[in-house]
Amino acid sequence: MKNTITVMLVSTLSAVVLSACFFVGKAVTSSEPAPTEPVPSSVTASVAKPSDTEIHVPSETTEPTAPAVPARLTQEEQLAVSFVEAVIREDYASVLEMLSSSVYPDAPVFEDDIQWALPRTDFKVLKGFDPETVQYTAVLDHGGNVAVTVSDASGAKETVTVRTEIPKDGDGSPKVNGSGDFYRTRFGFRTPSGVKVEIGGIEIDRNYITQKNTGTISMYTDWLIPVIGIKDKTIRLSCDCFDETVSFTPKSWSDPQQDGECRLFPYYEEEDVLLIVKNLWNDMYATVQAPDSKASDLYAFIASDADPDTAQNIYDAYKSLDDENVKMTQTVFRTDGSTFWANDHCLVVNIGYELTWGSDGNKSMKRLGHIILAREEEGWKVYRATDTSLFSFLNYFTSEW
Repeated sequence: MKNTITVMLVSTLSAVVLSACFFVGKAVTSSEPAPTEPVPSSVTASVAKPSDTEIHVPSETTEPTAPAVPARLTQEEQLAVSFVEAVIREDYASVLEMLSSSVYPDAPVFEDDIQWALPRTDFKVLKGFDPETVQYTAVLDHGGNVAVTVSDASGAKETVTVRTEIPKDGDGSPKVNGSGDFYRTRFGFRTPSGVKVEIGGIEIDRNYITQKNTGTISMYTDWLIPVIGIKDKTIRLSCDCFDETVSFTPKSWSDPQQDGECRLFPYYEEEDVLLIVKNLWNDMYATVQAPDSKASDLYAFIASDADPDTAQNIYDAYKSLDDENVKMTQTVFRTDGSTFWANDHCLVVNIGYELTWGSDGNKSMKRLGHIILAREEEGWKVYRATDTSLFSFLNYFTSEW
């Protein structure tokens, strides 16, 4: 009995299981669409179609490509390219601004220095490049030199070297070193003392004076300016007594104490000074020869700022002459020397002169001499007797001119 009941229970359970399996299989294999769950927004973003501005990540089988690195120029390279471009465009004002000389606002370096110098430098190869189609590449070396390669639409191509530096008197930014090409450095020169000095219309600051009362007669002024344009210049020297110009060629590291070409003095070529010397000599001689004369009688002929002993020295020199009736009869300019301004009112006079003497004036002497005169309100006077023999020497065997 018990066995019968057990068999019936097992049969019933098997039927139930088979029925359940039938219905489950139908649900999975149904043709109706299966329900879906909403996809999280984070997942949606990751699978959304990328826009044109998004970065596409290469697949594992694609060789990665390195991104292009934009060219970056140093300050020196940028300066060199700008400089070359200004040269090609003949923009001389911009060229001047980029040169190291521009750190001195009153430097006598001008656009005509640039224009004159360019055909005489390595930059002359840039002539003829088309400024509208030109292209540049620049390479800086460790010495501050920038090699700039230039090409244009015509196929022309040249490479020039631009020297750059950090000027010690500048603001720390690089400039083009144009020394030797466009300007000279440390130009020393000598002028008369007490005068206004202008080069190319620019007044030279008196801070550039290195020495006063210089030269063999201690009457000149020495100057030293940091830079000056390479082209020949005209210097204007002016004061109350004169306004003259002198032409010269600039030099680098010039020293007027050693180099006569850097001594810039205006000449005096008016022949009236020859008559002035002759009249002064004869009038002073006559004063000394007067009875009871004394050195102070010569004060009227001596400059107010002359050495106090000047009158006495001339008086003693005249007294040493052995003969009477001495006269200066001729004066001429020397061919081996010049007459020039030593300061703002004194003139160095180099002359040849003739003296005659004797009871009938039958003795004569021609000699070369010199004297410094001063121009004052009352006229010309003696500033210094640089040649004492002018007043004391007689020898009829002498004929120097």
